[in-house]
Amino acid sequence: MEAYLGAPESYDAVTVEGNPRVTSRVVGGLHATIATASITVNSIPKILRVSPGLRTMADMPIPKLVRRK
Repeated sequence: MEAYLGAPESYDAVTVEGNPRVTSRVVGGLHATIATASITVNSIPKILRVSPGLRTMADMPIPKLVRRK
């Protein structure tokens, strides 16, 4: 990660290793606050189904992408 004033380029990228290999690059990057809020809100239904007790993120169900139509 390079975050400094005057950086030549700003983007977020992810590569999924597989067959085929998939790479996605978002020019300008994703706003971290929006991304954090989105994953939190989208995780609520699954978290409500977890039994009570002290948990870590490793104990939580994996959130899924919610597509809007």
